[in-house]
Amino acid sequence: MPSAAAGLTFLAGLFLILDGIVPIPKAILEELQPAVPVGLFEFSNVIMGVTGGILIVLANGLRARSRSAFYMAIAILGLAVISLLLQRLDFDLACALAFLAAVLWVSRDRFDRRTPLSAGQHSMTSLALWAGFSICVILFFLFAHQDAEYSHSRWWQFALDANMPRALRTAGISVSVSLVVLLFLALRPGAGASPSGFETDIDLVRSVISKQDDPDANFALSGDKLFLFSDDRSAFVMYGRHGRSFVALGRPFGPRASIAELIDTFVSEAKRANCRPAFYQVAAEDLATFVDAGFIPSKLGEEAVVDLATFALDGPERRKLRQAHNRATRDGLLMEIASPPHTEGLMAELKAISDRMARRETYAGKGVFPWPFRRGLSPELPLALVRKESRIVAFANIFETSTRKIGTIDLMRHASDAPSGTMDFLLSR
Repeated sequence: MPSAAAGLTFLAGLFLILDGIVPIPKAILEELQPAVPVGLFEFSNVIMGVTGGILIVLANGLRARSRSAFYMAIAILGLAVISLLLQRLDFDLACALAFLAAVLWVSRDRFDRRTPLSAGQHSMTSLALWAGFSICVILFFLFAHQDAEYSHSRWWQFALDANMPRALRTAGISVSVSLVVLLFLALRPGAGASPSGFETDIDLVRSVISKQDDPDANFALSGDKLFLFSDDRSAFVMYGRHGRSFVALGRPFGPRASIAELIDTFVSEAKRANCRPAFYQVAAEDLATFVDAGFIPSKLGEEAVVDLATFALDGPERRKLRQAHNRATRDGLLMEIASPPHTEGLMAELKAISDRMARRETYAGKGVFPWPFRRGLSPELPLALVRKESRIVAFANIFETSTRKIGTIDLMRHASDAPSGTMDFLLSR
C-alpha cells in the first residue's frame, strides 16, 4: 500500500500540473467568463502548480511510510481539490484526487513511522524522479504551446483566454516549488535523537534489557557501544562507528512496536552523519521489517536454539556428546554456576586464563582474534565455571534477562591443561 500510494500521489501531482498546462478551448472559456472571476481563476491555477510540485516530493515520504508525509499529502490533496472546484472546470480530476485522499485516509494505519520528511530526499531515486518530472513538464509545455511565441512579458499576462502565459506560470511554479522543497528537505539538519554515551544511560540500558527476551541485549554492558533510544525511551539500538558506517549489533531491543520506528531513526542518524547504516546479526522473523525500511539482507549463517525443557543426553544422536560428558566426569570435572556479584579475585583468575588462551600459538594460528576479556565479561552476569580439584580450568559467561525465556553464552575460555572435551562438558551441563 505505501508504494502504491506513493506512485498514485506522484501521478496526481503530475496530472495537476499537466492539467494546468493544457490549453483550454475558447468555447469553454466563454462559458466560464461570467461565472468565474479572472483573478480567482488565475489564483487557483497557481495553487494547482504549487500543490502539484509538493505532491511530487511528498511521494517519496509516503513510500517511506512517513506519518508526516501522510498528513501533509492529505492536506495538499484537499487544497488541490478546492482549487479545481473554484475553477468549475475539471470536476473529474477533483473527484479523482478526493478519492485518492479517501483511500489514503482509510489506509492511514500503514503510515505509522515517524520518519522525517527529509529522509531519503537526497537519494538518487528521489533526484531521478524529480528530473524525470521536470523533463516531462517542459516537453509537454513545448508540445502544447509550440505555436505560441515566447517573451518575458508573458509571465505577467493575466486573462481568461491567455492559455500560454497561464501554462508558463504553472510549469515554472511547479518545477521551482518542487525543487525548492526537495532541496530544503534534503539539506536541512534533521531532527531526532542523538547518540548518547554509555555512562549517561547505563541505568536505562539495564532497565530495557531486563524487560525484553533477547539475551544478546547484554552486549550493551560491554562498555564500548553507542546507543540510540526510541522517543519513549523503551527501546534502544546499540552500535559502533567504523569508517563511514554505523553498524548496529542485532535488531533494536525493546517492545516490538518500537522496532520499525527506531530503525528509521537509526537510518536518519547515519545519513545525517554521511554514513551507511547496517545491522549485523538479525533474526529471520525481523527480515520483513528491515526490507520495508530499505535494507538488503545478506545471509552469513544460522543460529541453533535448544529447548532446555526437552534437552537430554539420551539417544543415539547425542552419543558423542554423552561420551565426552561421561569422560569429563570420570576425569573429575565439576561445573558450578556463580551468581553475581563476583569477587575481584575470581575475575582476576578468569582474566589470566583468557589472556593465556589469547597468546597461545595454536589459537592465534587459526586466524581468529579473541574477544577481549574486558569487553566480553561483565561482573553483573552469571558465570559457568568448570573446576578440576578446585582449580578453574574453563568458564563461560551466561546471558539472560529477567523474563528468563532465552539464555545464551558469549565468552568461552579454557586453560591450556584442561582435559579433552572440557568445553563439551561445560556446554552440555
